[in-house]
Amino acid sequence: MRPMSPASLPRPERSPAASAGSCTSSPRGRQDVAEVEIAGAVEAPYFVLGKTRNWKTVRERPAPWAEFATSKVVITVPSDVIRKLDDPAALMRFWDEVMDACADLAARPHERESPERYVADVQISVGYMHAGYPIMTHLDAAPRFVDAATLRKQGDWGMFHEMGHNHQHRDWTFGGTTEVTCNLFTLYVMETVCGVERPRDNDAAQVRRYRAGGRKFTQWKRQPFLALAMYRELRDAFGWDAYKQVFAEYRDLKPPARPKTDAEKRDQWMVRFSKTVGKNLGPFFQWWGVPVSSAARKQITNLPAWMPKRSDR
Repeated sequence: MRPMSPASLPRPERSPAASAGSCTSSPRGRQDVAEVEIAGAVEAPYFVLGKTRNWKTVRERPAPWAEFATSKVVITVPSDVIRKLDDPAALMRFWDEVMDACADLAARPHERESPERYVADVQISVGYMHAGYPIMTHLDAAPRFVDAATLRKQGDWGMFHEMGHNHQHRDWTFGGTTEVTCNLFTLYVMETVCGVERPRDNDAAQVRRYRAGGRKFTQWKRQPFLALAMYRELRDAFGWDAYKQVFAEYRDLKPPARPKTDAEKRDQWMVRFSKTVGKNLGPFFQWWGVPVSSAARKQITNLPAWMPKRSDR
């Protein structure tokens, strides 16, 4: 039996496999009551940051699944990968840093209504990893979830990528960028938490091929890392704070101001980013072949035109 703890985690010194009890509350303020009795349960390794004591005893509990929890993230992995884990506090402090970094970039509070979840399992819904609640991955990734030293030194692109999906927003994610804007969070976590910067050689090679092929938007939309190179140029020129300001602006939009179509999303992204950084990004979008309307371009004609200083332009 896999221990699953409620959204109100963490709870102190309780194994998720309790023998009996009652539920007197549920999410969103409901007050449903249910009596539950569980027979034949065994205790699971269960660590709550700041509350669990005697970890070296707790980690030997016999249930096949273990959980590590903070108010921001819960990680579920097979117990056999955590039996020799000596410092779960350092591990979960790292994962809290990842959550806080994602919140910072998304311009959200650090405190969450409920924790995000990662679960490694033998069978998942789709692909090798997928976003959602929980974020899921296959069992071979389980040891990586609990290797704090390697995570802090090298990061994990796939794990951060899926968490990025849980933080991206449809208002600034238009057609072709579903697998792109999530990687803004991947890059941000890799850089700010792990101190690792994605190599640029492949970006440059993709940009050269894209230029040689005529810079067609249909191609741009099919190649997530090519598209990410465009977003990365904005980060290089204007920093992550520009992204944070733009995301905060989107977060506070009233429903009538939110873009409804892909064309509106592209227009608003260019206009809002341009006004945030004080530069006319029209030539930049044109070079990349990302279509925007003439009405959108007119909104930023009073700003100085901008293009990155690159030898391939």
